[in-house]
Amino acid sequence: MNKQATHKVERLEVLDIRDNLDTSDTSDTSDTSESLALVPFTRAQYPLLIDWIDSEKLNYLWGGFQFTFPLTQSQLGKHFSNSLSHPFLLQREGVFVGFVELFQASDSVLRICRVFISPNYQGKGLASQMLRRLIAFAKMKQPQSEITLSVFAHNYAAIQCYQHLGFERTEIVKNVKFVAGQYWDLWLMALKDDESDFNSSGQTLPSR
Repeated sequence: MNKQATHKVERLEVLDIRDNLDTSDTSDTSDTSESLALVPFTRAQYPLLIDWIDSEKLNYLWGGFQFTFPLTQSQLGKHFSNSLSHPFLLQREGVFVGFVELFQASDSVLRICRVFISPNYQGKGLASQMLRRLIAFAKMKQPQSEITLSVFAHNYAAIQCYQHLGFERTEIVKNVKFVAGQYWDLWLMALKDDESDFNSSGQTLPSR
C-alpha cells in the first residue's frame, strides 16, 4: 500500500473549480442543466461529513486505516492539517453532495482518495463528474504527475467508474482487512498515460 511521502514536496495550490456539467460523459444520468462546483472542504463542513459516514463498515470503506469509528472532528482536523492533503466537496446547485481528497503522495504522484457521494444523490453520475473535475484540476496544476487511487476489490461500482475514467489496475494487495468472515483485497490503480485531456469538453478551470 502507498505510504505517505516523507520528503518535502511542493504544496498543491487549492482553488475553487466552478463549471457546468460535462455532457460528453454518456454514463452520466444527471440533469445536464444543473451547476456543479468542486470547492475546498473546511472545518465548517466537518459535521456534514461525520453525518455521512454513519457506520463502522462505511468508515473503513471511506477512510481505510486512517480513521476510527465514530468519525470525529478531532480526527478530521488532525488528518487535513497535513499540507499534502487537499480535500474538496462537490456542490450541486448550492447543496453539498460529495467529498473527495487529493493527496500529494510524492513529487511525481497525486493520489485520489476518500471518494464519497451522499446517499441521497448516488446513482446520478455525480462521482464521475466530481472525479473529472478533480483530475482536470490535478492535470492543470501538475501535468507531469501520475494520478493514482486504490479501491477494495469488491467495490464493483467504484471500479467500473474508475475504469470508465481511464484508470487501470496496477497491483492487487491481498487480505488487507478481515470483515464479516472474509478478507478484503485492495486494487491499486493509475490513470493511463495516454488518457485524453479531461478539460477538452470546455470546462472552466481556475487560472493563475
